[in-house]
Amino acid sequence: MIYDHLLNLTHYKDINPNLDLAIDYLLSHDLRNLDIGTYHISPEVILMVQSNQLSESFDHIFEYHKKYLDIHYVIEGYEVIKLGKGDKVEVEEYLGDIGFVKCSEETSFDLRDNYIAFPRRSSSAKWYGKSR
Repeated sequence: MIYDHLLNLTHYKDINPNLDLAIDYLLSHDLRNLDIGTYHISPEVILMVQSNQLSESFDHIFEYHKKYLDIHYVIEGYEVIKLGKGDKVEVEEYLGDIGFVKCSEETSFDLRDNYIAFPRRSSSAKWYGKSR
């Protein structure tokens, strides 16, 4: 997982060509001008613009991905990210590229800029909180 400021995204170039495409797109487009929806940057790089209703409670269920890297880029407000670790128990069947688990341990951090969650990692993330 990478947890950093938007201004530092270029430090993570050359890790993976698809990550490079995503970083270049994020830095060259004003995401505030995009409509909510799905944008195909390339066959392997997908941008999903969402307006999420953040929860004030947390159900202790974490999402994870096996194929796609997950970049959370906050345009407005902030999110509180819960990171699950330790023993995991699958709570729903893995479909598409998303699964859900309960974890024996968790920690949290405020997300004001962005984070990148790599696929097939031992940790999972779930957002909740209030936007300001």
